[in-house]
Amino acid sequence: MPHRFRTIDGKIYGPGSKTPFTVSLPDGSQAEVIWGGCAQSEKLAWWLRKPDHGIAQSAQEIAAVAIEAEDTKEFIWGDAPPGAHLIWVLEPPVVSKAGNSYQLAKMVTVEASPAELAYFHDTRFALFGSLDSAGKITTIPALEPPPAKPPAQGELF
Repeated sequence: MPHRFRTIDGKIYGPGSKTPFTVSLPDGSQAEVIWGGCAQSEKLAWWLRKPDHGIAQSAQEIAAVAIEAEDTKEFIWGDAPPGAHLIWVLEPPVVSKAGNSYQLAKMVTVEASPAELAYFHDTRFALFGSLDSAGKITTIPALEPPPAKPPAQGELF
C-alpha cells in the first residue's frame, strides 16, 4: 500500500493529520483532507454507498509514490505517469475532541502487477487516473517499474 506521494512541485505527503492536502471533487470544488488509509478499488462501490462518502482526485498532478516494502521496511519510490492524479474516497467531515473539523480521505489502490510486486515488495499499488464531472474514473496506467534489485549476496566465506 502506498505510504507517501510527491506532487510535481516537489511537496511530499503521507498519512496523518500533519500533512493535509487538497483534493478536487467532480463538481469542481475542492476540499482540504487528511490521508486516513486506503480503499481497495475492488470494493470502491461499497465505499461509495456508505452515507456521505464521495470520490475525489488529488488537486495536483502526482510525480511519484513511495511504498514501504513489507519485508525490508525501506521506502521505495516510483514515478507516476504524466498527467496522473491519485483517486480518493472522501469520508464525511467530523469534529475532533478539541473542536477542530477535519475530513479523512482514503487512497484508492489496485492489486500490484507482478513487476510492481517485485520492485516495491507490496501487494497493493496506487490507482492513477482522473475524474470527470460525473465522478467517472479514467484510469491512467502506471509506468513499468525498474527491474527489481537482486537479493543481497550472502557471505562467501
